[in-house]
Amino acid sequence: MEKMKFTWKRIRKAFYSLDLDKKGFISKDNLKLYFSSWGLTSEQFDWLYDKFDQDKDGKISYNDFTQTIGSELFPAETLYFRQAKQQIDRFNPCKHPSCWQATASYSNYCSLHE
Repeated sequence: MEKMKFTWKRIRKAFYSLDLDKKGFISKDNLKLYFSSWGLTSEQFDWLYDKFDQDKDGKISYNDFTQTIGSELFPAETLYFRQAKQQIDRFNPCKHPSCWQATASYSNYCSLHE
């Protein structure tokens, strides 16, 4: 745990660094590649992978990762008010009758019609 905590400072950075294929989950091969230099036996690695895979779907999702190792490595980030959630951008269409451009911030009109 200490080695992983020293390597990464944030849960999201750790997860995306281990997701080598950039598929949105950590595969068994990717995690095995990371742990290959740690001298784990195949039984130890299988136990560890099963521990990380909370929903037992054969892959470690971001949710699995934060529930298992995230709370151990980065306890402050797993608190309710600090959970990493996808930001939803606010899109307001221009109020001009024939325009569908996005408005600037909280304005009612786009930059052209303002």
